[in-house]
Amino acid sequence: MISVYKILVIAALTIFTGCSTDYSIPTEKDTSVKPKDADNLPEAYNLSTFKVNGELVNTTVWTISRFVTNSNLTNILLNITTDMHDDKRAINVNLGGSVPGIYPVAKFLSFNKSDNSAYGAYYPDYTGAPQNKYSFTSGAFNLTEVDTAYQRVNGSFYGSVKSSKEDSLEITEGKIINGFLKVDFTSY
Repeated sequence: MISVYKILVIAALTIFTGCSTDYSIPTEKDTSVKPKDADNLPEAYNLSTFKVNGELVNTTVWTISRFVTNSNLTNILLNITTDMHDDKRAINVNLGGSVPGIYPVAKFLSFNKSDNSAYGAYYPDYTGAPQNKYSFTSGAFNLTEVDTAYQRVNGSFYGSVKSSKEDSLEITEGKIINGFLKVDFTSY
């Protein structure tokens, strides 16, 4: 007879062997993975739009991925990055949770617990000069849908961003429209 301890060890190994620990920055979008309902996708799929000081950025989502920072999978966070190859202007944020709700911008995110805040940056030229970023100083990310069954995220965002030289920009009318949520978790 198998002990409860052995069952728990087998279950834990099954969960953790499925977790990705690749920390490299991808150079190509992974198009091999399709959402569950790939043959029945809405017309507006995996899109993101936002305005920078009133100028429209119309792009797609590079990645929406869940990640964990502890070994017991209790601290599930979300990373959202727009596609820097569609438009060099990109948003890259981490949210202190992975469920629908409002995530106000904070100076930093606590990786020890889900604190329901957000931090991140706007990049005017993500591929050419990623060091020239503007950090979010205020604003919020509002997730209206996080559907893990159909791998879909919807929401909106806005905020003020500031460069290291104290230049400020306004991000307004931000939207994630049927963004593709990766199934697997990344572990840090």
